[in-house]
Amino acid sequence: MNHAAIHQSQTLVRTPNNAPAAPSTVLQTSDIPLKMERFAIQSAASSVFMSERVAKCLKVPISNEVRVNRTTATGKFHYANLLTCGSVWICPVCSAKISTRRKTEVEAAIALHEHRGGKVAMLTLTLPHQINQPLKVVLDTLLKAQKSFEKDRGFREEFKAAAGLTGKIRCLEVTYGKSGWHPHMHVLLFVDRIEDIQHTEESLLAIWKKSVVKLGFNAPNHHGLTLQDGSKAAAYVSKWGLPDEITKGIVRKSSDGFNPFDLLRVIVGTYTGTGFNVDAARARMLFKEYGVQFKGKRQLVWSNGLKKRFGVGEKTNVEIADEVEEKTSVFFQIPLNVWKLVLRGDRRGELLAVCYRGEEAVMDWIIALMDLHGESIEEC
Repeated sequence: MNHAAIHQSQTLVRTPNNAPAAPSTVLQTSDIPLKMERFAIQSAASSVFMSERVAKCLKVPISNEVRVNRTTATGKFHYANLLTCGSVWICPVCSAKISTRRKTEVEAAIALHEHRGGKVAMLTLTLPHQINQPLKVVLDTLLKAQKSFEKDRGFREEFKAAAGLTGKIRCLEVTYGKSGWHPHMHVLLFVDRIEDIQHTEESLLAIWKKSVVKLGFNAPNHHGLTLQDGSKAAAYVSKWGLPDEITKGIVRKSSDGFNPFDLLRVIVGTYTGTGFNVDAARARMLFKEYGVQFKGKRQLVWSNGLKKRFGVGEKTNVEIADEVEEKTSVFFQIPLNVWKLVLRGDRRGELLAVCYRGEEAVMDWIIALMDLHGESIEEC
C-alpha cells in the first residue's frame, strides 16, 4: 500500500487550527497524556485475567476497520468498531464510561425526588476488619449484615415509617490499606423527612452493631455507620463516576491506600499514592483476589420500582460500554493490518494522544510505527 492509499482509507475531519505534525518517531511513554493511562492499566488487568473478556476489550475488531471517532462537544477521541467487555469492576476503560452514565442516572433521580419535595440522605456502612482476613470473608459478612440490618424491625418499622423511606440506591466499593481489605457501601435513602439526623444515626448504629456481631465480627464503632444529609449525598454523587483525578469509587486514585485500579497502577509503575508494602507481584495477587470476589456482583443496586418512579432506563453495563455517542464524527479509519501493529506493545493510548496533534501527525506516527516493525508502506 502506498502513502496515497493510506490517505484514501481514511475519513478525516479537518479543523481550522490543526496542531503541527509531530516528528516521524514513535512517542515515548512519558509523552502520553495521563488520561491515556487507562489503556496501560487495562492491559495490566488483561494480564491478570487473560481468560476474561477484559483481555479482548478494545482490542478485537468487530468490523473490517477500526475507527477513531471525535466527540463533537468535547473534541475528545475514542475508538469504535472494537469489542468491549462492559466490566465495571476490572476494566478501567469500560468502568469510566459506565460509571459516568450511572452517575447521571442517580443525579437525575435525586433532582426529581427533591423537586417533588423529598430528601436524600446517605448511609455509609462498614465493619471492623484485619490485615489477615481474606476479602471473601469481609465482603460476604458486609453483604449479609446489610440484609440483616434492613430486615431488623427497628429499621423496617421505626426508621422507615418515621422517615417516609420510599426507595434506596446501594453503591458497593472497596479499598485495600494497612488494615487489609475494606469493603464498604454507601446507601442513598430517598425519604420524605429526617427530623433529627444525629438521633437517627445513633438508633441505626445500634441496629448495625447487632447485625454485625450476630455474624461473628466485633461490634463496629461510630465509624461503622454514618448518616449524612442531602448535601453530603449530592457531593458524593457529583464526584462519583467521573473518569478523571477526582473520581469517586474504583476509578478514583486513593491518596493513602489502594483502590482496585491503584493496584494496576502499581503493576505498571504509575501509582502516586502513599500506600506501602505492596509491590507489583503482590498487587497482581490482590487484584486477582478482588476480581474473583466481585465478579457477578452489582456495583449499583436500586430498590424495586425506584428506576420506574424516576423514569430511569434498564440498560446493562455492556450496552452502555457499546454505545456510540450521537454527536461524533469519524476522524480516522485504521486498516486491520495497521491495527495489529498498534496492538504490538499496546500503543492504543499513544495513538489517541497523537490524534490531538492533527491528522498529519497521525500519518507520521503510523509510518514510524511501520518502520519500527520493519514494514514498508508498500508491504502494508
